[in-house]
Amino acid sequence: MHILTQDETSIYIDNNILSWWRQCQKKAYYQATLGLSLGDTNPALYFGSKWHEAMAVLWGSSSDTDIWNIEKTLTVLEDYSPRLEDPVKGRTRERMENALREYHEYVNEASGENYRDTALAASTLMAEEFIKHPIMDYKGKTVYYCGVVDRVFALDERILILDYKTTTWNRITDNTWNKNPQFMGYLWLLNKVAPSLYTNHFILDLFMLQAKTNNRFVRRYLEYEDWQLSQWEADRKSEIIELLSSTHQSHRPNCDDYGGCIFNTLCDQPEECLEGLKQFYLIEPWNMHGNTPITKGV
Repeated sequence: MHILTQDETSIYIDNNILSWWRQCQKKAYYQATLGLSLGDTNPALYFGSKWHEAMAVLWGSSSDTDIWNIEKTLTVLEDYSPRLEDPVKGRTRERMENALREYHEYVNEASGENYRDTALAASTLMAEEFIKHPIMDYKGKTVYYCGVVDRVFALDERILILDYKTTTWNRITDNTWNKNPQFMGYLWLLNKVAPSLYTNHFILDLFMLQAKTNNRFVRRYLEYEDWQLSQWEADRKSEIIELLSSTHQSHRPNCDDYGGCIFNTLCDQPEECLEGLKQFYLIEPWNMHGNTPITKGV
């Protein structure tokens, strides 16, 4: 399978393209090979992106002393698009503002943990940082696994990675989340790129959109053994080889996930019709986290 690459000697793979591949090989082909996009988003992804943006401001950067400032954080919502609100599903600017104010003051009733105190006691080492590391070679090219780590901080003599997410799942268990390859991938990356910051601790901050109360937050502290990260690496190598060596794209239907797949129009059409239909899409180089230039081909 052709993907968009950084240069003639490197291939960049992140959790997104592997996730696309697991969901539907055709989706990965349309997005990564053909570079097709509607140049827009849907309410679910937009809401999650704005929440992520707000968290980045609230927690601050490694050099920011003005953290946990709710008024500064709420400025993120000033350009919230009314067109991308979904009142039926609770994805609105008003809902997010209420949730941010609650998160800002949140104390976990069961554990007594005060989110503000944890943030103020933490020392941020990385924030919204793109990191990459070679994971294997493929046909003379170096394959890099990469991603943007939401936050790495030191707390109580521990190094922790923090990731923020919104979710519509009603039942959240550690067993559900601790097998997530994205989280283990962040740990693997950090430990390779900055071995002095070695950690096997991960924090998942969830905003539960469909909780019985209006806003509900769940913080999971996940811990991984070295053998799990080694198994993650072996599994990703196998998966990457399958992705890069594939000569066709099968269809694994997840067509209604996140508001519906934008490529539904293309999926059932013969190859000779694709060129005509592609005019309804933007053709954009698959730009891995802002890294340019990008060229096609493996």
